[in-house]
Amino acid sequence: MKSLVACLSLLILIQIVHAQNDRASQLFIRAVIHEKGIVYSDSLGGSTISDMKKYLNSKSVDSYILPGTRAGKSGKFGFTKREKQYINNEIKQMGSLCWQPGLLDSSRLIKTDTVTKIFKGGNLFAGWSYFRNNYGHDLYSFSKPIFLRNNTICLFYFGSSCGHLCGGGGLYIYVRENGVWKMKYPVYTWVS
Repeated sequence: MKSLVACLSLLILIQIVHAQNDRASQLFIRAVIHEKGIVYSDSLGGSTISDMKKYLNSKSVDSYILPGTRAGKSGKFGFTKREKQYINNEIKQMGSLCWQPGLLDSSRLIKTDTVTKIFKGGNLFAGWSYFRNNYGHDLYSFSKPIFLRNNTICLFYFGSSCGHLCGGGGLYIYVRENGVWKMKYPVYTWVS
């Protein structure tokens, strides 16, 4: 009986890890990330997940404004309370997110623990020098897409770092228009 439970547990774990590269997520990521040959981490690091949750929960339900418009004009967007609950549950699960190799064509996956080892010790200049010599210029990270409203809306984080004070990214709301995903609303952005 113990071996049956162990086998079932292992099968469920394999399915969870393998599902990280689910078809819908893979198609979305390939549609919105156009750079070729990138190096991407297998998971979100640092405080990214807590930042996503913090920024989403700090906004009122109707606070996302399409850039170039004013509050009250067309371009206003918000999430319902039910959608926010769903989003928060999805963000909680991102702590176990583990992308697999092959998510993006001609790109390379690097494990988060490898990134941690490269930058361990606090000498960021030496870490970036090693990273560039062995992996590439930029390190990308991105969340699992959170699809809403019959897959017409998607909440997605992506960012890239290219040095000690070099990089940018953010959490964005994408809208599917005529079959094409378009970034429409920034939830938050960062630049260093």
